[in-house]
Amino acid sequence: MARDFNPTQRLSRLDILVALARGLNYQSSGSTDTILSVYSDANTIRSEYRSLIAALTQRGIVVNYPNVNLLNAERVATRSEVSALLYQALSSTGQVANISSQYVVGQQQVAAEQQTETSRARIKPRRHCNQGIGNGSEGCDPGNSRPHGGSNDEGGRTPGNK
Repeated sequence: MARDFNPTQRLSRLDILVALARGLNYQSSGSTDTILSVYSDANTIRSEYRSLIAALTQRGIVVNYPNVNLLNAERVATRSEVSALLYQALSSTGQVANISSQYVVGQQQVAAEQQTETSRARIKPRRHCNQGIGNGSEGCDPGNSRPHGGSNDEGGRTPGNK
């Protein structure tokens, strides 16, 4: 069967995802419907491709921007989307380093994000009060710094003529 080379043909996100899944020979393990439930538009994925998309989802290859839960399978793929998907595919085979992103869909990614959110809730953020004027205490009370004096805002003297 002869195939035409058409470098100007527009490809959908589904075209790219299916090509990656087939090229990598990825198969899903587990319930396809459960895996795809992460997508709010999962019902739009054609039945013959559902297991392929599920396999990519399980391996953290699917990148959705700006809404991580919207696959948009039929939308024309942009160059940046294709690049991100290719990178994730290379990462899944160990050929490049994994880059963590909130836009990568995957079972492990979802668990990691939930753990990160739990950790953030326990850690009190530290504020830095290096304002460059005065002794750094004006309008800033991070609870972990004290004014030290020695600034040169008064001609080299410490504030308060001390």
